[in-house]
Amino acid sequence: MRQTGSNAYNSSVGLSGGSGHPTLANEDADRIKLTAQFVARNGQKFLQGLTERESCNPAFDFLKPTHGLFGYFSILVEQYSRLLMPRNELLQRYQVFADDRLEILRAGGERHLYAVQEEQKQRQSKPQESTKDEDMDIDWHDFVIVEQIDLYEDQDMVVSVDAGL
Repeated sequence: MRQTGSNAYNSSVGLSGGSGHPTLANEDADRIKLTAQFVARNGQKFLQGLTERESCNPAFDFLKPTHGLFGYFSILVEQYSRLLMPRNELLQRYQVFADDRLEILRAGGERHLYAVQEEQKQRQSKPQESTKDEDMDIDWHDFVIVEQIDLYEDQDMVVSVDAGL
């Protein structure tokens, strides 16, 4: 089943519920999202003017940096800015994808190879980590020195094997 509208956006960025924020009513969330879209499109001067104009309106308290939802609002502004005004490099890359559809497959293949290589690196590093963990599991305070053996260069060490072992 294909998701549309804000539900597809919310699930793609890991948000749940219709409002996109767990503690917001839909009306408040829509107000924050619409304001973020206008700020992303019109810039910081628009935000400053709106903040001054709506300073007494409690519905727009999220515009104040001390408000708990200001961080959420700022993230939305940043995301909308990226969508509404993408960088030139991205536009050029999208144009290449539009002109040559096989380029999309090539880029996807390169991304897949990169993911496989990263997974192999993680697998190779796990055995090293496990030996480190094993060394960390040894309680070195349990060991006691029983006897000290002094060896000199001119002496040969003779090992006797006890038959009772």
